[in-house]
Amino acid sequence: FIPLDQTDISVGFETGDDRLFLVSPLVISHEIDVRSPFWDMSQSQLEKEDFEIVVILEGM
Repeated sequence: FIPLDQTDISVGFETGDDRLFLVSPLVISHEIDVRSPFWDMSQSQLEKEDFEIVVILEGM
């Protein structure tokens, strides 16, 4: 059994819009702040935990 927990995370854009224009290569990052689902985890916990982040790109 693999538990599933789906959470949206911010990848920039102070507006919360999170729409990317993928014409050229981009670096997508997530700042760990009080709104982040990772806020309560220490650096050592993040390094030891077994999880993956799945990125879904949808086009219009």
